Amino acid sequence: MNYTIKTSNQETVNDILEKKSGVEITNLNNFPNDLKLNETVLIVLGGDKVEWEKGFIGFGHITTLPYDFEGRNYKVKIDVDFLLENPMTKYDLRFYPGIFNVTFIGPMTKGEPNQAIQRIELSNIKVLLRAILDLDAQHEEVLTHIFGEEVMEECKQRIEYLETQYRSYSEKQQVMEQSDVIKEQEEVINFIEEEEFLTGGHNLIVYGAPGTGKSYELNERYKNIERVVFHPEYTYHDFVGSYKPVPLYKKMEGNILRDSAGREYSLGEPIIDYQFVPGPFTKVLIKAFKQPQLLHTLVIEEINRANTAAVFGDIFQLLDRDANGKSEYEIEINQDLCNYLIRQGILPKQGSYSLFIPSNLNIVATMNSADQGVFPLDSAFKRRWRFEYLPINIDDAFHVNEEIYYGDMKVAWGQLVKNINRVLTINGVNEDKHIGPYFLTQTDLKDQKIFSSKLLVYLWDDVLRHNRAILFKSARTFSELVQSYEKGEEIFTFNINDVLDIQESEFVSDVEY
Repeated sequence: MNYTIKTSNQETVNDILEKKSGVEITNLNNFPNDLKLNETVLIVLGGDKVEWEKGFIGFGHITTLPYDFEGRNYKVKIDVDFLLENPMTKYDLRFYPGIFNVTFIGPMTKGEPNQAIQRIELSNIKVLLRAILDLDAQHEEVLTHIFGEEVMEECKQRIEYLETQYRSYSEKQQVMEQSDVIKEQEEVINFIEEEEFLTGGHNLIVYGAPGTGKSYELNERYKNIERVVFHPEYTYHDFVGSYKPVPLYKKMEGNILRDSAGREYSLGEPIIDYQFVPGPFTKVLIKAFKQPQLLHTLVIEEINRANTAAVFGDIFQLLDRDANGKSEYEIEINQDLCNYLIRQGILPKQGSYSLFIPSNLNIVATMNSADQGVFPLDSAFKRRWRFEYLPINIDDAFHVNEEIYYGDMKVAWGQLVKNINRVLTINGVNEDKHIGPYFLTQTDLKDQKIFSSKLLVYLWDDVLRHNRAILFKSARTFSELVQSYEKGEEIFTFNINDVLDIQESEFVSDVEY
């Protein structure tokens, strides 16, 4: 017999996701006399208002018999044998009638028990295995190791799928007479109707001088993040997705390997296949559709380092949002992306293969307009974003008093940054080229070479390329500058211990983006 176990305990969920050995499952109260060692368990993550994604996450097996009884409640321990990259939700399984009404896993057309452990029939497991293979065929090898070749061959046979249909009212009777769709499909109409999405999604670009903590600020402000870094070679196909070569392995007899945990795997003959590989935009879009009551965020680092018009392509049209945060307009999507979204269960609701950004998806980005070699953002693109300037707040940095060696003395990092910025301000250098307090980390400050290779080279090449004498003494080349610094000589034109006579409020803040 096989069992489904559901847990909402944070420590247990963390142990499962880290695939620790001997994961303790608590608050079980059914079947204490029926459980046997090594029996397969299906693992489901649950809970209300939790940080993790909920749904079926993988398979494990029982490693201890029930223990630590308190009344009817008991505990067991399991080992995790297989984990999905992301949980499968009931919404994901809505086209597989063979998994309907399977507690914790399938769409329910009747009440669901609330006990944390339930029995599950092998026939239902086979349908679930098929859904996993439909999602990603590369899981076949490890699943075969768990369930055996016979079960896996059976799950790959023809199975019953539900089919999305579109019809006008006048077509209803004719279609119903011709349809083979089982009665249970009618019972789950409410389940597969369009979900109500959380509102508030927006497009935001945070900009400011290097080292102001833009990435940190976004990381603190948003949860459920998918992150990508733009660069000059980044393309639409990287961002959205495209067909790419993917290795598959042909099963071969006799090539058995054993890993450090004692599990056996067969070594297959590599074969190159082509599969649609989703980009970060598509990945976070799918998560937003599958979890409509969670706010998801795509973070784009250094957005102006790529040609944004080319990278966004037709997605550009979706950036116009209504008052709730949903795209005002929809776009027709290419066939490759369409097929992938169908396989993922993300289907349009109106009968046409169009796409929109849901209201529970933020797209936020960082930008430093002072960087050299960046792409300008055109007016039409900028109009679809809110811009937020992150000022230089030196005194707020936790390592502002960290001391560094300069000449034959020590100086606080915060004081050095203030003085450099004030010299730049006096000489008309815009604030977007100044130094933020996080330009160097606490660890960086302990290494002279990092100080010269990061801070000095930025000032020399990017900030003062045409007027280096305003900040540096007599050095004619960067090599001379670094050598002077490493010898303990004073390299700046100002006295390091002086506080220059200019206030923070006088900083130039007219930053162009």
